[in-house]
Amino acid sequence: MAEAARQLGIAEGRILLADSTEPGAWSLSPAAGGENLLFSRQTLDWPRITGSALDTATVCLLYSSGTTGLPKGVRLSHRSLVSDIVSLMHAAKEYQKKHPKFRFDTIAHLPMSNVAGINLYSLSPFYMGGTAYWLKKYNFDDFISAHRRLKPAYQFSVPPIWLQIAKSDKVTDHFDGLQVASSGSAPIGFDTIKELRKKLGKGKADVYQTWGATECGGVITAGPWEGEANIKDGNWSVGEIPPNVRLRVLDEDDRDVAEGERGELLVGGKILAQGYLNRPEADQEAFGNPQGWYRTGDIGIVEKGKVWIVDRKKELIKYKANQVAPAELEALLTSHPQIADAAVIGVWSQEQQTEVPRGYVVRRNVQPGALSNENAISASAVADFVKKRASSYKQLRGGIFFVEQIPKSASGKILRKELRQKAESEKARPKL
Repeated sequence: MAEAARQLGIAEGRILLADSTEPGAWSLSPAAGGENLLFSRQTLDWPRITGSALDTATVCLLYSSGTTGLPKGVRLSHRSLVSDIVSLMHAAKEYQKKHPKFRFDTIAHLPMSNVAGINLYSLSPFYMGGTAYWLKKYNFDDFISAHRRLKPAYQFSVPPIWLQIAKSDKVTDHFDGLQVASSGSAPIGFDTIKELRKKLGKGKADVYQTWGATECGGVITAGPWEGEANIKDGNWSVGEIPPNVRLRVLDEDDRDVAEGERGELLVGGKILAQGYLNRPEADQEAFGNPQGWYRTGDIGIVEKGKVWIVDRKKELIKYKANQVAPAELEALLTSHPQIADAAVIGVWSQEQQTEVPRGYVVRRNVQPGALSNENAISASAVADFVKKRASSYKQLRGGIFFVEQIPKSASGKILRKELRQKAESEKARPKL
């Protein structure tokens, strides 16, 4: 820690260490040494935040997930984080008006180094007057047991965890106290959500999907929390544009498209980060073209104030003249009761001279190390399942490969670059 502070030019006297290693005993002490500030009468010499510092001072440095390249340090200002909390909690305030007994109590189980941890465990409970219950370390059994014991009303989590809850035979009445559930960081299929909802709040919990980016302080869209889901072409809406967020949809020539048409989503407003740490070229690419807008790299649709995400621009598979969204096929695959998880990437077919979709599948109820099981779903059965439900150009012509787990980041995003490396090492001929 001292070496990291030295390299960043931060004086040790400006660093406080929170320690909970002793059971039932918290301490907050200066890194340079000294008494536990939680039990002293010492007044901390906090710097006063002036108007200009709201925008110029970096209050938080978080690293992007690095799903398509190296992680980048994202510099967030006071104004960015406050604006994002106002944006995020706009739907919460509206929900609380209709449900005055609702409390924003939640269980903290995602890393604090992630923007979801900062926003939903530190800032949102404070803003809403709720409580965050902390798990020392995420473990599925501990997480569901904590829900049964503490009965928090609100929970945000990422698709891998919601998927596990939906598929797990362990989950019975654990989430009966939940009123609102939110999913974000990566897409999740609506069929999975329908199965999940049966296990939340005795089947009555409101479930919604968010969309965001670290470069936008976290959440871009979030809500409303209740009401019928908005489905377009089998895709579940990520919610409405909050009052303090601006959104543009551009085609490949950077021209604004008509409402309801696909394009790359650009975000504007006070929620935007200051930029990246020591990455001027990345700054220009993400925030400077056009100036004042952040290019999300997400392909989506905006219609009547609601947003639908199709997929990441860089992750779309180009099969001949068609574009295939991996997220759509992943949602289809995970809707099968014998599939625990799945990921889809594009691989190059030398024979067809085009990219073709390849599926990596985690089968349900197959013990680790035993990828062959006579009772488990077969590759041909997976192929038949997709064939009956997806267009011809969306078939898994790159093959179906069974794996023990899908590589994912701490925030739940599929690490496709690892799967592409795996595909390179396999060099297998297409099976279909």
